[in-house]
Amino acid sequence: MVELSKIKKLSLKDSIKQLAFWKVVLIFFLIAIPGFILPSRLVFSFGDSVKYNLFWRVFQDRLFYDDYVVVKMSKEDPFAQGVNIVKKVGCLAGDELLVKERDYYCVRGGEVIYLGRAKERARNGMTVNQFNPCGGGNECRVRVPEKYVFVIGDHKDSYDSRYFGWVSYERIITVAKPIF
Repeated sequence: MVELSKIKKLSLKDSIKQLAFWKVVLIFFLIAIPGFILPSRLVFSFGDSVKYNLFWRVFQDRLFYDDYVVVKMSKEDPFAQGVNIVKKVGCLAGDELLVKERDYYCVRGGEVIYLGRAKERARNGMTVNQFNPCGGGNECRVRVPEKYVFVIGDHKDSYDSRYFGWVSYERIITVAKPIF
C-alpha cells in the first residue's frame, strides 16, 4: 500500500498547467480533424463558366438534371488540357438531344429545354468545333447514349458538351453541390 503522505500533491499552478496542456491538445484535434476532412470535400471552380465557385462534394447513386458534376478532361483537349471542370447536367441518358443549327435543346419527357447556343469562336479568337452527333446538317435529333450525359455551363461562353460532346459516367469524378 502506498502511504498517502508519499503521494505528490499537485499545486494549483501545476494543475492549471496540466489543464492548459489538455486544452491545447483538444483545440489541435478540433482544428486538425476538419483540416483533413474539409479539403477532400471542397471543390473550387475558377472562372465564370458556372455561376458558383465553391462546391461541396457529395456521393450519390444517380445523377439528376441540373446536378453540378466534376468532369475529368483529356490532356489532349485543346481548351481544358487535362484540367477537371465543373459543369451542370443538361441531358441524361435516354433523353433526346436536339440540335438546330447552333442551338441545343434537351427533350425530357416531351418538354423541350433550351440549353444554349454554340459559338464559332472562343473568347480568345480560337475557332471552336461544334459537337453534332449526327455528323452535320441543320437539324439533328438523337437519344443520349446509356451511361452518358450532356453537360452545360451557366455562362454563354462556357466550354461544355456543345463542343466536346457526350460525357461518360467514368469521366464524372463527383457530384458537387453549390455553396456559393
